[in-house]
Amino acid sequence: MALSRRCWMLGLLVVALLCTATVLLAQDEDIVDLVNQYPAGYQLMPQLIETIMWSAAYLLIYAAALVAPLMLWQRFTGFDSTMLAWIAVLWLGGQGINALVYRLTPHGWLAALIALPLLFGWTLFLATRSWADVLWRDALRLSLIVALCCAPYFGPTWRIKPPPPPATSRQLTPSATTATQLCATSAHAILRPWTPPASS
Repeated sequence: MALSRRCWMLGLLVVALLCTATVLLAQDEDIVDLVNQYPAGYQLMPQLIETIMWSAAYLLIYAAALVAPLMLWQRFTGFDSTMLAWIAVLWLGGQGINALVYRLTPHGWLAALIALPLLFGWTLFLATRSWADVLWRDALRLSLIVALCCAPYFGPTWRIKPPPPPATSRQLTPSATTATQLCATSAHAILRPWTPPASS
């Protein structure tokens, strides 16, 4: 009875995870369209909303990838302060890894490959702490599951882009050729001998 209940809860978690990913991808297309329609001065707000959406989605993915195996192994004791802190620290480390790998490469599959061993090591480090209360064998399996589920396949979480540099064609100072021409014209006007106007 208890095993079937855990299987049902695991199935619900997987379904919720898939629904979250589907909704997130659909909303991501809408946000991209919204960003393209916005004027240049108001692009920060859609990018900020997109960053918050992806961060919240990854938080759910990390929580599901951590809680579901613990429930199957009968190691889950409820959402107490220790479990919530574990999820939060795991998620924050994953966000840092996400930002790091996407600074190294813009390609999603390559970034995910680089992130896999980093996520595995970070999860294993947390799972082997005394407050985690997980056996070494279970910690290895848990780290592998979290690394595979939470690798950044869908792009970077941080979607706020820096403003583009100013156009190089707009120069506030005159060019060297223009300055030279101005100096030559002024010198010619000063050095030209003065001639009195012709009397009528």
